[in-house]
Amino acid sequence: MCLCIATALTGVTMLVSVPAYSYEWVTWDRTGHEYALIADSAAWHDQQDTAASLGASLVSVESAEENQWVLDNFGWTKTNAQRALWIGLYQPEGALEPSGGWRWVTGQTLAETGYANWHPGEPNNQGDEDYGLMNWVCGSPGTWIDAHGSAPYAAVMERDSDDSPEPATWLLVGLSAIVGGLSRRRRA
Repeated sequence: MCLCIATALTGVTMLVSVPAYSYEWVTWDRTGHEYALIADSAAWHDQQDTAASLGASLVSVESAEENQWVLDNFGWTKTNAQRALWIGLYQPEGALEPSGGWRWVTGQTLAETGYANWHPGEPNNQGDEDYGLMNWVCGSPGTWIDAHGSAPYAAVMERDSDDSPEPATWLLVGLSAIVGGLSRRRRA
């Protein structure tokens, strides 16, 4: 988030918080959902918080086709290097290790979606690894591993496609209404 100071014609100074980045949302026709890359590396929970602030969540990959689409659209850097990506997969505390209880941030379990793309030998829970990471293993693009949630990686987020403006737009609309109201009040 970027903090900006906005001074209205009325002389009122406000501290406004707006997103520091704009995300390029891409719609996959198959699901009708929008997806975007969070290119800055951060911990799993931080990436999920960023997604939530935009009305999204980390991506829930429910089929081989969706996995391939996410990989093709977000799994490679501009220099064609493989990019590791946080996905919305996690293992709740107390779940049977290493492979029990994995679920998506949407609440669905892997068993309910009927799809998983673990790299051979994963999940292995080597040192309390409870979060899903796609594309980490070189030479095996698109497969998943379990990883430490505090490790910094890029992420892919997903949201329903509804043509709604981003939160920054709503913030500006709200500020316009406030400033307009203050302006009218001062004239009266």
